[in-house]
Amino acid sequence: KTEVAGKEIHVYDKHCLGLSKEEVEEKLAAGVPYVIRQNNPTEGTTTFEDEIYGDITVDNSELDDMILIKSDGYPTYNFANVVDDHLMGTTHVLRGDEWISSTPKHMLLYKAFGWEPPVWCHLPVILAAGGGKLSKRKGAASVGDFRDLGYLPETLVNFLALLGWNPGDDREIMSVQEMIDSFTLERINPKAVAFDEKKLQWMNGQHIHLCDDSFLVQVLKEGLQAKGIDFSASSEERLLEIVKLLKPRTHFLQDLSEMANYFFKEPESFDEKGQRKHWGEGSRKIASAVCDAMRSVENFTTPEIEKAFLDLANTRQCKLGELVGAVRLAVSG
Repeated sequence: KTEVAGKEIHVYDKHCLGLSKEEVEEKLAAGVPYVIRQNNPTEGTTTFEDEIYGDITVDNSELDDMILIKSDGYPTYNFANVVDDHLMGTTHVLRGDEWISSTPKHMLLYKAFGWEPPVWCHLPVILAAGGGKLSKRKGAASVGDFRDLGYLPETLVNFLALLGWNPGDDREIMSVQEMIDSFTLERINPKAVAFDEKKLQWMNGQHIHLCDDSFLVQVLKEGLQAKGIDFSASSEERLLEIVKLLKPRTHFLQDLSEMANYFFKEPESFDEKGQRKHWGEGSRKIASAVCDAMRSVENFTTPEIEKAFLDLANTRQCKLGELVGAVRLAVSG
């Protein structure tokens, strides 16, 4: 244990560094387990430049002699990643800012080998909605989980790119190419940012709105098939019209088949809140009156249907909502 800047930290005491050559050979011959450590300086400072945080200086007295080769003969991650990055010609290292404390040790390794260090860029961590680091216990654990929940790949890439970075304007919905064209390291914010699931859901809806309708028709078919709903009597044109109608209100891909139920089968249950609000004494007569009014509509388009509803409301001297609410509940559940 040693005290640095008023706090107690644990560092290796360089105990074996003073062993003589004879003592080392004796222990090796006896099969005494050993590791190979990095002999870091105990005085002075080590400085590195970070593209987001600027110059970061650490007292060498705070740096432990980290293990490079373990007792089983295998290298540690801290050692292997420096060697790998150099041999692969890595020019920029972008990683979470929890690695800032390890970077001075990595810098000393680059210096010991006589290698040019890469450009360092430590990114802010993503926090959970209630604070604290985002973890697998607090939400989806993998990209595949987000896919299964109905998120598009384009949504996830767009959302994650904007956590701690912005394109310099008010754009939020962006294609991958737009993000590539706009990206600069200088626009990354060093502050940690929270994972906003509501924002992710909204963004997914926006990306679904941008999807090709033929793709969404296929999604609808797969969803209906999984639910055991027969849509074989529906033409491609009808399915396309259903998609166009539901698309503006879709936040997840599975919403399409969920909301399209009533196009293919009568409701088996009715929303309790909707019943209390829209179904009461006289509702059956309202529904019958609307049916009669619809039969008289020759050109079955939205403007003509709307006009028929308004005319019926005037005839019955009631509010339009009384007609619409009861009929929506009866038709869709």
